[in-house]
This record gives sequence, structure tokens and C-alpha cells, in this order.
Amino acid sequence: MLSTRVLFYYILFVIIVIASLLANSWYTLLYTIPVLVFLWYSQITTPKDLKVSVTRKMRERTLFAGDSTTVRLTVKNLDDKPVNLEVVDTLPLGSRVISGSNKVCTVLRPGEEITVEYSVEFPLRGHYTIGPTRVSTSDPAGIAELELIVENEDYITVFPKFEPIKTVYIRPRYTGVWPGFISTRRSGLGSEFYGVRDYIPGDDLRRINWKVSARRGKLASNEYESENVTDAVVVLDTTGLESLGEYLTPVLEAMVSAAASLAYSLITQGNRVGLLVHGRYKLHVNPGFGKKQFLRILHYLADVKPGAAMMVDQVVTFMLPYMLRPQAQVIVISPMLDINILYALRELAGLEYSIIIVSPDPYSLPAKSKAEEIAFRIMSLERLNKIEKVKEYCAVIDWKLTASLEEVLKRYRWVCPHITTRR
Repeated sequence: MLSTRVLFYYILFVIIVIASLLANSWYTLLYTIPVLVFLWYSQITTPKDLKVSVTRKMRERTLFAGDSTTVRLTVKNLDDKPVNLEVVDTLPLGSRVISGSNKVCTVLRPGEEITVEYSVEFPLRGHYTIGPTRVSTSDPAGIAELELIVENEDYITVFPKFEPIKTVYIRPRYTGVWPGFISTRRSGLGSEFYGVRDYIPGDDLRRINWKVSARRGKLASNEYESENVTDAVVVLDTTGLESLGEYLTPVLEAMVSAAASLAYSLITQGNRVGLLVHGRYKLHVNPGFGKKQFLRILHYLADVKPGAAMMVDQVVTFMLPYMLRPQAQVIVISPMLDINILYALRELAGLEYSIIIVSPDPYSLPAKSKAEEIAFRIMSLERLNKIEKVKEYCAVIDWKLTASLEEVLKRYRWVCPHITTRR
């Protein structure tokens, strides 16, 4: 491939020829000889093909938003001649190099190799691709160029950041048979006092209530409220976020982080947790246990984008009955900007799900002008009207985004020790 520089030499050649014709001097054509020799030399010194190998090694392939990884790129000359190389490792949009460089220019002797190391940062969650690597060479004058694209893509998943919330206090009507942290309103193994019953041979002596035994004249044992696990699905609703303009990103990232935080807390308590996302892509993860399930949820949350082709009530009421049994726990994260979320919550309440809404308030963010402040107040009133309507059949946590999610959950528990769904 010829570079744009060769155009200059061709124009120079044409000018010399025209000048010799106009001057009627054939001696002037002798000045074209250096130009022709220069172009000929450029042609014979340019390699016909590039014989190089390119390998890439990365320290980490899964990151959290704001983290960085180190990339080592090794380029080796497989030809029997020296070669002048320019190497560029293609980086995705949204990433930035914080140390080193993903570009290098070098001359490699036969069999020689060079290693380039750089660190790249990913400020936002998502799925990214590093590569391909572009290797190019040219003649000493830079007239003729040869480029090789090495298809060596590597994939990186950037998870959203989350708060390691210790406990999410829920009290659904359905609980499983495995021990956990959710009170079941029946006696069994647990830590909360449930009642007193007559002593049965074999009871642990530490369970004997000596004061009641003295009053009754016979031994009595304490009973404790059974604590088990449950099934839960975190529903992430991005409907209406497009109307926020420049405030969309902080609100969306807060919602995604909240979904990851709640899933982490519920899974660490031993519950089966799933995910349902209503956004540009319809994403769902069936309830499951353990660390692998949490990583699966994080993987899907990395893909969340605003926008939807279907109404939220159609998606939620169709998907949830296939994912979750009645009376189990549903936690909905929604800014409450779309009227259709009211219909969805009403349908879920009719299916006897225990529902909690965590609603981030997009209008709690600082306004940038007086006009925006007035608009925020008006739209905030419309949002509060929706919240008052859904309080009839579910608990609502109004989350001001100036506070962390853990602070909001603690404050809500202080006002209402047990979050229950109203019938």
C-alpha cells in the first residue's frame, strides 16, 4: 500500500516533465532520474509480507469498575531480514492507558522479539475487547506501507461495584427447609425467643427457663423462632431513565450497584437469589445458591443498558411466575418514573409475592440550574404520588442518592424493624 507521501513525488515528477516540455530542454528531464531512483529503491526495500508473531498476556480478565489490568504484548520477527515495525494494540472505547503505552515503533533483527507492557483502566462496567493488534512496516522513506492485522482479541468483563451489605432484613411468607436468617413465625432452631413449653427429656439444659420452672413447679424449656432461607428475585427496572438526560448515568449505575449489593447480601445469608432485568436487553437469571450464582448475576448486570421495547408490566408478570414460587420475596429496584410499574406491582401482589421496592430518587441529585431545580420539584411530586399508590400492597424504601444504600436500609429498619408486605 502506498502512503500519501508518494503523491508528492509523482507531482514533482510531472512538474519536471512539464517544465522540460515548456522550456524545450531535454536536459531538464535529467532531474527526474533521482526521483525515479528514489521510488524504485522504495519499492525494492519494502517487504512483500510481514512475518511476525504477536502474543498477548493479561494479568486479569474480570475486573470491577474503576480497576485496571496489566497487558504484556510480545512481538517477534520471524523473517530472515531486519524489519522496521509500528505496533498498535487496539483498545476499546471507554478504556484508558494509565501507564506504559499500547503503541511502539522499533526495528527487529531476525529472530529478535520485544515485549511491551502497559496498564489499562476501565472506569465503567461492561464487556470489553482488547485487540486486534495492528502491525505495519514501511520503506525508509515512508512511501510504501504494509499492514498486518493480527486477530488476537481478548475479552474482559468489568463488573459493577457494590456495597458488601451484611444483612437485608426481609420477612416473606414462604421459607425453605434449610437453616438461614429469616424468621418463620414457628418454633425451631433460631436465636429469637418464641415461647415456653414443658420440658421434654433430652432438651438442652441451657434452654431450661428456671424462673418459669420455679413458678410452675415443673421444668419448662424456652422455644426459639425457626430461621430458614427463602427464594428471592431482584428485579431491575430501567424504564423512564432516558428522560433524565445527563443524569441518566449516575442513576443507572446506582441502581445496578444496588442490585449487586442486595444479591450479595441475600446470597451470603444462604438464600436462593435470581435476577430479572427490564432494559434494552431482557436478562434473567433463575434463582440459585452460592458464589458462582453471584458471579453469574454480576456478569449479567455488566450488560444492563436503559431502554425497553416492551412495557415493564408485561415482562415482569410474564417472567416472574416461571422463576419464583408464590409468597417468596421480590425486591424491585425502580425509579418509579413509568406508570406501568404500578400495574406490574399490583399484578405481583395479586400473585401473593412479598414485595419490597427500593426506589432511587433521581431528583435528589444536585440540580445545575434554577430551572432544573424547579423542574425537579415538580417531577418529584409526580413520583411521590406513584409511591403513595403502591404503598397499599408493598413496602417502599425511598432512596435519596446522596446517601449510601446501606445507610438507607439501616434507617428503614429502624423505622420498621421487619419489612413485610401489606395485604
